[in-house]
Amino acid sequence: MTSATDNPMARKLWLERLARGHPGRLQVRSGSMAPLLQPGEEIVVGPAPRLFLPGDLVVFCQGERLICHRLMLAYGPGRYLQKGDQNREWERLQTEAIVGRPIAIHAGGEIYRLCGAAFRLRNFLLWLLVGLRDLFRLLCRPLPRLIWSCERLFSRPILGIIRHVRKPGGSP
Repeated sequence: MTSATDNPMARKLWLERLARGHPGRLQVRSGSMAPLLQPGEEIVVGPAPRLFLPGDLVVFCQGERLICHRLMLAYGPGRYLQKGDQNREWERLQTEAIVGRPIAIHAGGEIYRLCGAAFRLRNFLLWLLVGLRDLFRLLCRPLPRLIWSCERLFSRPILGIIRHVRKPGGSP
């Protein structure tokens, strides 16, 4: 996710610092969480919460990579299905792999906070819309023309919510 954590020693130090409760920054490299997180932007990552809820954004280790995705569904103690908002597949994730959660986005000289009651409500709505879009994608597989309509149906409300999330809000 970031050049600073490409080096194994730098990644280890970054993870140790995060485990001690100190936030760190990661650069977004892919569009899997677009339009919320865009390639080239930075996220501020805080320690992982004790309780995880579907819809939460989390940063986790997958091999040598650090990834930020959304928890979609719990399916057992410490077991979740996660995905990037733009990814089509849901993948398994155990809580042991989760190292933190994004608490802010740094983009274009602005800081967008990813915490507080207003963000939690908007994030819940994003989770709901992303999940419904995935369900419609699944149902429309036999009818490819409908997939385009499905994408259009969900893109406007998703973008509308993200416009509210991405209002400048000071330093985290």
